Amino acid sequence: SKPRTTATGNSSISSLWLQALRALSRPSPNSASTFHTSTWQRRQMNTQIASFTQLRHDTVLYAKQSYMRRMLCEYPYGMVDPYPVFWNLIGKMAMRMKDIATQASNSLGDSSSRGYSIAKGYQVFNTFASTMETIEEIALLQTSNEELSYEQVRFMKSVMEKSSFGSGETKYNGWYPQLFYGSPKDAGNRDVLVVDVHTDIPSVEHGDPGSILHLGVGDPIVAFFVVNEVMYAGPVFTSYEFLTPVDKRLSDEDFQAELSTVRASGWAQRSYLCNSNNDNVAETEISVQDLPHWECKSFLY
Repeated sequence: SKPRTTATGNSSISSLWLQALRALSRPSPNSASTFHTSTWQRRQMNTQIASFTQLRHDTVLYAKQSYMRRMLCEYPYGMVDPYPVFWNLIGKMAMRMKDIATQASNSLGDSSSRGYSIAKGYQVFNTFASTMETIEEIALLQTSNEELSYEQVRFMKSVMEKSSFGSGETKYNGWYPQLFYGSPKDAGNRDVLVVDVHTDIPSVEHGDPGSILHLGVGDPIVAFFVVNEVMYAGPVFTSYEFLTPVDKRLSDEDFQAELSTVRASGWAQRSYLCNSNNDNVAETEISVQDLPHWECKSFLY
C-alpha cells in the first residue's frame, strides 16, 4: 500500500513522531540484502522502541497511559493440535467405553459399589466422545485454514470455564472439567505418576548389577507456539525415562518426592526444553528441580 506521508497543519507533534516511527516498519527501498534480514528488522524495532520511550517520557503528563483491568480473563483465539485422526480415535475409544458402560448397566443396573456409578460413567464417556468430535472438527478446519463457526470459537474460549467477564475463583464450568468422572475441580489437581516397565535381572558373569526401567509423568509445563504469525500458549506433558537399582521400584508417592532430582530425557533437553532464562537445557545442564519454571521454546510451523 502507499506509505502514509501526508500531514496536515493540525497534526500534533506526537502523531507526526509516531507516523515517522511506523515508516521504519516498511521494507526499505534499498535493495541491498542487509536491509531485508530479520536481524536488521530487529534493529529497526529497537530504534522504534527507544524513540517511542523518549516521546512518552517527554509527554508523560499529557498522554494518558494504558491500564489493565483487574482479574479479567479472555482468550482472543485458540488452536488445537493439528491431528484430526488422533481426536477421532480418542473419540472412538470414549464411545467404546460408553458401550461397555451401557452393557454393564443392562446387566447390573446402576451399580454404585465402591463409589462408582455406571450411569455417571455412561454420561462422562458420552460427553468425552462428543467433545473429541468437536475438537476433531476444529482441527480439520484449522488444518484447512477455514474459519470456525461462532459456536466453535466459543468452545475454544471455554476450556476451564465458560467465557465471561468478571473476577473471582475459577468456576470449573468449562468443557475440560466435565471430562473428569469425579468433581470438575479434579481438573486442577496434580497428577504426577510413575510405572516400572522393564526389569534387568543382575548378571554377575557379565558385571551387570541390574536395574529397573521406569516411565514417569511430571507436572505440566507451558509451551509457546508460533503458528502463522500468532503466538499461542498452552500446557504440555512432561515425560521421564530413568533407571533405578534392581531393588528399588518407585511408587507414585516416591516419584513425587524425588521428582526434583530426576532429569528430563536427553532428547527433550536437546530439542525444545529451556529454563526460565530461555537457556537451552542441553547447553546449561539445568537440573529438573527447575521443572516448574521451564517453558517450551517456540515451535514455528
